[in-house]
Order: sequence, then C-alpha cells, then structure tokens
Amino acid sequence: MGKPYFDGMKGWEDVPPGITNLLSLYAMLGEKDTADSLASILLQRFPEDPRVIEYEYSTVGSRRRSAACAANLVTFLERYPNTDRAPAARGKLLALYSRELDDTEKARARVRSSLPIDTEDLFAYACRLMEEEGEPGEAEAILRRCMAELEDDGDSRPGRFSPYEWMKRKEEEGASCRRRLASLFGRRGETEEAAALLEGIVAETPDQIDGALLFNLALYQSKTGREKDAFATFDRLLRTEDPPEGVVEEGRALFAKVRGDSTGFGRYLAGALAERRRKRIEELASSALCWPVPDIAVTDSSGDTLRLSDLAGKVVLIDFWATWCGPCRRALPLVEEIHREYGGEKGVVVVPVNTWERPGGEERRRLVNGRWEEFGFTMPVYFDSDPGDHYSAAADRLGVTAIPATFLIGRDGKLLFKRRGFGGERSAEELRLMIEFALGRESGGAHL
Repeated sequence: MGKPYFDGMKGWEDVPPGITNLLSLYAMLGEKDTADSLASILLQRFPEDPRVIEYEYSTVGSRRRSAACAANLVTFLERYPNTDRAPAARGKLLALYSRELDDTEKARARVRSSLPIDTEDLFAYACRLMEEEGEPGEAEAILRRCMAELEDDGDSRPGRFSPYEWMKRKEEEGASCRRRLASLFGRRGETEEAAALLEGIVAETPDQIDGALLFNLALYQSKTGREKDAFATFDRLLRTEDPPEGVVEEGRALFAKVRGDSTGFGRYLAGALAERRRKRIEELASSALCWPVPDIAVTDSSGDTLRLSDLAGKVVLIDFWATWCGPCRRALPLVEEIHREYGGEKGVVVVPVNTWERPGGEERRRLVNGRWEEFGFTMPVYFDSDPGDHYSAAADRLGVTAIPATFLIGRDGKLLFKRRGFGGERSAEELRLMIEFALGRESGGAHL
C-alpha cells in the first residue's frame, strides 16, 4: 500500500473506512515508519478533510518525550489554526509547557494569546498559579476568561460531546471556575464577592452543590454580616448533605447569633439530622432491588455448615473478603461495628465470608483464624468453598466479581442491596442507613 493506492481517489469517501484504524495498528505494532508514510500521503491528498485532521490530532501527542510532543502540537497548530481541534491542541500544549517542560514563559505566551484554549486546561493552569505565591491576579484573569469562554461557547463541541453532554460539561466547568474564584476572593478578604459567586452556583446549577460549597457559602455570608442567610445555608447543609468537619460548631455560633443564645441548639441539630436520615432512607427505598437470592452455604471455623435459609426472618449482612485484599481489611472493622451495633436483639446477622483465598484447606483456616484473633473481632468468621471445589462457591452463586462485596438480605429473604469496594466513612453511613431500612420492612418470602 503506497501513493499509487490513493492516486485514484477523488475524495475521502473513496478511502476504505478502516484506514485510520490500520494506521494506528501499524504504529502499535512498531511499524511507525509505515504508519507515518501512509499518514503523510493521506495528509497531502486530503489536507482539509475533518477525519484526516482528527487522525493527525490523535497522533501528535503520542510521542513519549514531552519536547517532541510539544513540537508536534506546534506544527499541528501552524497547519490547522482554526479547526475544531485547535483549542484542545493549545490546551495540551499549555499543559506541557506549564507542567512537564516547566517553561513558564512559553506557557504565559500561550495564555496571553487571544486564540481560544480548551477551558479545562486553562482552569488547571489557573489552579496551579493559585498554588504558587504571588500569582493571584493572573489566576483571577484566567478564571474569568474561562467563565467568559464557557458562556460564549455554542451548544456542543463537534466530535466530542452531544449538546446535552456539553451543556452538563459547561455547568461543571463553570461551577469549578466560580468555586476557585470564590476561594481566591475569600483569601483576599473579599467575602461579598466570594458569597455572590457561590450563591450563583446554588441558584443556577443545583447539580453542582455539595457540602463543602454550602459550608463555605455560610462562612462568607456570616463574615459579611448576613447571619440569617448564613444560618439558612447551614440549615440546608445539615438537611441535605454530609456536613464537613467543623461545621457543627460553626452552626452553633450562627444559631446563637440568630436566636440570641445557643439554648436549644442540641434539639434543633438532632431534629435536622433525623430529617436528613429519614430522607436518605426514603431515597434508598426507591433503589432497593428486592431480588430472590440463592440459598448459599458457607462453613464456620469448626467446619459446620450455615445456609442462608437457616437465617430466615432476620436481616443478613454478607461481606466477602480475603486476607490479601487491602480494601477488605479496611472494611472489616466497619463490619465488626455493624455486628456490635445491630446484632443480637436487633435482629441483624453479620456473615463475613472469606473467599478467593489461597492456600486452601487447613492452612487457609489457620491463616484466617489467626488474622481474626489479631484484629480482635467478636463476630464469627465463615469460609466459602476452596477455589477448585466441585460445587459452586457462594461468591460465584451471588455473582461476585470483585471484593470486598457486600450483600444485604431482608427478613423476607430478598436481596435488597449489593455494593462492592469500600469508600470509608461514606460507605459506613450508607450501610447503616440500608440496615435501618431493612429492619423497617415487613417479613415475607423465601429463596430460590
């Protein structure tokens, strides 16, 4: 395949549809000279076709050396300064200059240019300037430029996002710019401007609201003398989001300013948190699976068999783990807490199941039991079948594909929730809410 192959083609429609994939394959296989040769023919034959431009853009950043990649991007921009991919290429070049090549002057020259630059890369550059002392003015100008370009942009970026995807992307990037700018104003003591920016996010892009934003907004409102607005923001935070560390004491101070003293704050706080808990349980209820569950069997340390059907009428928490799994080891103390809080009379049975463990047999049991004693756990430990056993393991029957994996079974024997991985305190809070929801349901049917 060479130049004669393309000579008879009048337009891109005559080119085989998989040609760019073939060029990429050549490059992956180490046939870079072949790929470059064929690509140069395509570029000469169809220099302005969007698909050729897209292919060239996808290859300019493939060089491993940052300097070579930067040179490729400069050449690309000289050839295609006004294409849809030019802003992204300028953004990539800015990132290379500011981070990997540490060429401050070239990075600033790129930013000083009036030519459009991808706002994501502009934003990242502004954040880096904010981390460096003595650059707040430049960072502010760049953040404002990002906001202006996001407002001026059309409904979509061809070849990258659908109109809806780009609208959501603009909301996210715009909110990030406002938050950073608010942080910059807050550092300078310009709390009115900081509050106004965060209030704009709350009013215009509610999907971007989180606990940290509401907490900072309450602080800025309080510092501008708007204690009632600050307390209203604090109240919204307590009722809708997990409060960041330190927010309760700030809330107590606001409560005292608005009400005259802090008497009654404890009762107010308990009520607000209870309402948030109730709303979150209601949200969980809408996502409950209510699926039938196979009657899996595991064994305890003595070798006795426990079947899921033996626990009918109880809420059952099954946690699959292994000694070699780091996230599993971090999650197990939480499982122990659940066992102590909800076991016994509350009717929750915790079943931690060791699975996917090697070695097997008695050596495996000694290893796991030793780990159990080391942790000081009071909950019993159970064992899935050794890998390679003839019958289906419990993890296989429940469709476990990664560990830790948690399954919550209701009193009626139905699977209510399943989760994998461990997300720290957020996972702990969610698990407790799921259990409270399960305890509040009526008992019903059985297993497959």
